Amino acid sequence: MEAKLRSAHIIRAEALSEPKATYDLNLLDSTIARLYIRPAYFFEAPRTALSDEFWINSLSKTLNDYRFLTGTVTRHSSTRLSLTESDRGCTLEFAETPQLTLSLLRHAQFGSESVPDSLYPSAGIVQDDTTWNSIELLRVRITTLGDGAIVLGASMFHSVWDGHSMFQFIKDWAATARGEGFIPPVRDPVLLRPLSQPQTASTPSATTHAARPAAATPKLSQAPVLENFYVSPSALQELKAYVSSLPLPDGPMRDAASQVSSQDCLAALIWWSLVQTSNARSSKINTVCAYPVNLRTLKRPLVPMEYCGNAWLSMHEKTAKFSINDLIASENGIRMAACAIRHGVMSLTAGHLEEQLARLSSNPPIPDLSILGCFITSWRGFRVYDTDFGFGKPLEFIPLHSKNPHVMVTYIRPMPDDAGNGYKGESGAEFQLCLVRNTELPVVLVRRKERQERCLEISLQSPTTNERDKGGGCCKYCLCVVFGYRCVPNISLHQKHQILLCIEREPTFIL
Repeated sequence: MEAKLRSAHIIRAEALSEPKATYDLNLLDSTIARLYIRPAYFFEAPRTALSDEFWINSLSKTLNDYRFLTGTVTRHSSTRLSLTESDRGCTLEFAETPQLTLSLLRHAQFGSESVPDSLYPSAGIVQDDTTWNSIELLRVRITTLGDGAIVLGASMFHSVWDGHSMFQFIKDWAATARGEGFIPPVRDPVLLRPLSQPQTASTPSATTHAARPAAATPKLSQAPVLENFYVSPSALQELKAYVSSLPLPDGPMRDAASQVSSQDCLAALIWWSLVQTSNARSSKINTVCAYPVNLRTLKRPLVPMEYCGNAWLSMHEKTAKFSINDLIASENGIRMAACAIRHGVMSLTAGHLEEQLARLSSNPPIPDLSILGCFITSWRGFRVYDTDFGFGKPLEFIPLHSKNPHVMVTYIRPMPDDAGNGYKGESGAEFQLCLVRNTELPVVLVRRKERQERCLEISLQSPTTNERDKGGGCCKYCLCVVFGYRCVPNISLHQKHQILLCIEREPTFIL
């Protein structure tokens, strides 16, 4: 579905009397996240029409404190990026999609097939392009739908900031639009600085070890299938209670058992389910779950809360690493995984940060192809549903749906309450899985049902002896979980859709 691009503007901050010198990004920025994050906020139609100047003026004022976004990132080598803060500005686009309405998107549950890419700004580069030398950092598109609803789509380059910073920027922009102030971000290149001076040449030195060539990307006979799963607040609480009821073997993770969060449990459930796919068990031996931790929110924060940059790190290559057979041997693996994730959060210290920076300052490690890696990142703490430009909070928030099944990244996103009113205590969550078809097995054992039962039901079932003899079933046990869709306004409870995801006959994941 095409959007009509009405106009595009270059938005600049106020000019400085003296330009700021170009500086190198830190190692977390330079080596971890070289991609675009492309979220979209869906707002109901304002009572009065908004002028283009409403968006232009408020964005320009906000950029005075986020001046680095108007600059350019330049790549010098595989481990060195530099940022030039200039008055180049960022692009703000205005578009219209009259054939699409918010009610249509609601009816489709904001599924991947119903949200067109045209709601997002045109990117400066292709998402998977690795040949770029310089790149813009921010581009925004404001789209008016056929019923007057507003969609704010943004394309934000990850190497200069993380999700915490990105979504705080959107909230600060919204505060400016309401005529309110905000706490300026801390943009200090000294924080998280490299431990050693990186090479300035774009070509590696003679002593640099050649990296192992990447494995060829497997070809897909059919297009991937994207499935969204929604988890209510009560479902998360029940999942946590279920995981907490499982016995835990003796080991170093026992200390973390009493501190696991509902978020840890959900990430563990997703991880535990994914590693049971047939091709994963046939081609991999071990598994690790990378679960980035916000350095700002630790009990002993390693950077200020207002720090604007990449400040997430994972300890889990040391704690959340298992033999696949050990992890899926029984349902206890879910609790083992949850405790391993929490143990990794608790183990992240200043000493580990220094160790990680030292490792990144040398040659990046060669990937272990025997390990099945899952990357699960939580956005639930970003409180994106608190964003208010003065005409109401967003009804829905989603990132650009992934079209690449070979990159297993799962975003656990926040979810408002059933009436779309934002947070009331514990929020729900949603996540998306990218599935590829198998010629022998169904795409995914998902069925939509009309139910009035609890949003989350967990039961353990064992495959029949005949199925085990044929290699059927995911393991000794399989997990059946019912995730309830959030109620759409004006739809009665008995019409509420729910999903049953059964891993007994699994989808096939290319990992």
